[in-house]
Amino acid sequence: MSEPSFNTLRSSNNPALFNGGAPPLADPGQGEHVPAAQPTQPVLASRDTASAVSSQFAAMQGESQGATIAESTCPVMIGKRTASEAGLESKAAKRARYDGEEVQTEVRRLRELVVDGRLELKCTVSRETLQALTAWLQDPQCEVQDLFISGEHSDSTASDTAVFFGPDLAAALSEALKVNRTLATLSLKSSEIGNAGAAALARALKVNGTLVALYLKSNNIDDAGAAALAEALKVNRSLRTLALQQNYIKGDGATALSEALEVNRTLVTLNLRENAIGSAGAAALSKALKVNSTLDILNLFSNCIGDAGAIALSEALEVNCTLGTLNLISNEIGADGAAALAGALKVNRTLGMVLLGYNAIDDAGAAVLSEALRVNRTLVTLALARNRIGVAGAAALAEALKVNDTLAELDLHYNLIEDAGATAFSETLKVNRTLATLDVGINSIGLAGTVALSEALKVNSTLGTLAVVGNEIGPAGAAALSEMLKVNRTLGRLNVGANSIGSIGAAFLSEALKVNRTLVDLGLQGTSVGVAGAVALSEALEINRALLTLDLKLNDIGNAGAAALLEAAKMNVVLTALHLDKHKVNDDHRRQVASILERNRQLRRRNSSATVTPELFSNRH
Repeated sequence: MSEPSFNTLRSSNNPALFNGGAPPLADPGQGEHVPAAQPTQPVLASRDTASAVSSQFAAMQGESQGATIAESTCPVMIGKRTASEAGLESKAAKRARYDGEEVQTEVRRLRELVVDGRLELKCTVSRETLQALTAWLQDPQCEVQDLFISGEHSDSTASDTAVFFGPDLAAALSEALKVNRTLATLSLKSSEIGNAGAAALARALKVNGTLVALYLKSNNIDDAGAAALAEALKVNRSLRTLALQQNYIKGDGATALSEALEVNRTLVTLNLRENAIGSAGAAALSKALKVNSTLDILNLFSNCIGDAGAIALSEALEVNCTLGTLNLISNEIGADGAAALAGALKVNRTLGMVLLGYNAIDDAGAAVLSEALRVNRTLVTLALARNRIGVAGAAALAEALKVNDTLAELDLHYNLIEDAGATAFSETLKVNRTLATLDVGINSIGLAGTVALSEALKVNSTLGTLAVVGNEIGPAGAAALSEMLKVNRTLGRLNVGANSIGSIGAAFLSEALKVNRTLVDLGLQGTSVGVAGAVALSEALEINRALLTLDLKLNDIGNAGAAALLEAAKMNVVLTALHLDKHKVNDDHRRQVASILERNRQLRRRNSSATVTPELFSNRH
């Protein structure tokens, strides 16, 4: 199941909404599922090895090292002396001592990898590493609070028997979790632990009281594994985040998790993104949400719930008092599902974010959602990207926002609102005082719509982010935006990428940048600015002291344009990110620009009063 993606020109920085629940709603790379390897038994530390490790830990704490190394080895008598007294050791004792030394060495290596309590291990884990890690995790003084192990890009079919992967990795960590009291986060992304590994971790969750977040993205877990984890959730009292995205969980697995949610009182985030729970699974979750009082974030991105699933969830939303974020992107929801959700939004008092991108919502669906916006007083973010909303739907939403005083972010990227829809929103922007982000990229907006939006922003005092990526604004549209930027005092991020504004449009924007003091992020990727446009922008950079990020990727500015930007950057102490195409600018220019930008970043870090700005556009898709 691959996530539908927007035009990559949308912005230079596009973090995903869910990365396993953090923000929450941010999610790293996709990737195909690969068959699970045949399980290999974990090689754990023997009692002899554990004794040696304990002695080493005691030494690290300045305690006595008087304990014997091989407590379980029977001494061999030589006359009236034991073998150890005679300076001899059995083979088992020698091996235990050797293994203990190896474990201690590996623990020291792992300790050096820990940064602020976080330990990251990529790909497969060797026998020595796993042995040391599990022993270390059982030590009360273990410094690891967040453990991330990723199996992405690893070869789980390798013949090396000293490599641990899949269920064995989970089983070994499970034993450590039963006694560990420091680990708060465990992530086993793409590690092929399967149902057996999920069951092993579930056994640990029943007794562990400190783990707060468990991320099991892409691990070949199906209904059986979900059921095992659900049983653990019925008794666990510490876990707040469970991420199971990109697995094979269907209706039965969702039902098991739902039954757990009916009694669990600690879980805050459940991520089931890109599974296949269907309408039956959505109905089961709806039943749980009617009684659950802790879940705040539910991610059902791409689960084929359809209108029936949306209708079932809507029934729960009418009575639920805790859910704050609902992600229903890419779920085949049409007008009927939208109508049900709109009805719920009229009475719901907790939902702050509803994501409905990549569905089949048309003008009729947009109209019923608009009616809900007229009375709803809690929704802050509404994402309707890549649906079937046209001019009529846009007009309905725009009218609702004239009276709504809570919505701060509206995403209509990749619809068909055209100039008329953009004009409708421009009238709204003249009176609305809450909308902070508006994305109308790829909507067939031309010069008329761009001019209307620009005129509105001359008087609007709240919009901070505007995306008009992939439209048809041309050089004249850039001129209109430029005139707006000369007087606007609130817009901080403007993305004009994938519009053919050319060098003339770049020159217009350059003139605005010479006087604008609020824009911090400007996206001009793929806008055909050329060498002349780069030179014009460089003149603005010599003067401007507000812009932090300028994206010029996919522009043929050449070495001449890069040289002009380099000279301007030498005088600019504010710009911290300048995105250029590597293959169109020589290495020397790129190195010099990188050095100057690093200088500026260090200056910014040293300025403790500097405000850290968020990314240009957060990815809701």
